[in-house]
Amino acid sequence: MKLMKSALICCALLLAGTLSACEVSDAPQQDGTLNKQEPAVTEIVENNSGDGQAAGQNGDAAKPASDNGAGNAASAGDGQAAQNNDAPAQNASGNGQAAQETPKQDTPAAADNGDSYEVGSEPALSIGVVHAKPGQKSVPVTVKIHNNPGFCAGGIRVIYDPAITPQYDPDSFQGVSDKGTAVSGSMLTYCSVAPENLIVAYGILGQENSAENGALFTCYFNIPENAASGKVYQLQTELAELKNENGDNVNLKMIGGEIRID
Repeated sequence: MKLMKSALICCALLLAGTLSACEVSDAPQQDGTLNKQEPAVTEIVENNSGDGQAAGQNGDAAKPASDNGAGNAASAGDGQAAQNNDAPAQNASGNGQAAQETPKQDTPAAADNGDSYEVGSEPALSIGVVHAKPGQKSVPVTVKIHNNPGFCAGGIRVIYDPAITPQYDPDSFQGVSDKGTAVSGSMLTYCSVAPENLIVAYGILGQENSAENGALFTCYFNIPENAASGKVYQLQTELAELKNENGDNVNLKMIGGEIRID
């Protein structure tokens, strides 16, 4: 068991780029703090017709367990939304200007790869829309799996905007995270952060498939004090590798997300 856990930790560090030669961005290493508050989170709604919108709800952030976690990746988009409007126009460049006089709803801007945040009938990873306030600490970002075909082991990355700061131990680079309900209790998990590459990586290792839908893991971010109302920080999902108990690759559609400043 100790050998498996050690292998998982090494795998997670590799996924995050902390043990391998990775391209390094110009963004300075960001300080991780472990304080938490209670953010409001908006979740994606699954819709087999492909028309998915996020329904707003207020939820208390679960206290993260520092011994869980591991997988993600990096790059950032900077979208500006108009005040009193949660419907930024889709724009692959990352700079989205919200249309005027539209109903207040959670229709996310397009991710950098051109995908909207709609969840259809295919297996997918998603983040969706998370609401936060300027200077807010411990904003929970949850990666979810939809139409789960069954997975056993692998690595998932979250690529985040350089203006926000993931929570992690600066000595070990272990990320602050919570294991989700879609990961069975017998599976080992580990979260690591590569701040120089803007990656949060989450590794999963098990012997039998987990076929549950829902949260895979939650990581936490701190928002800059000077974040303006309407600011959008984009998040992307990336699959390093995911396999089922037969050793077959599990293919998932990647659906990003964003943190919006109220």
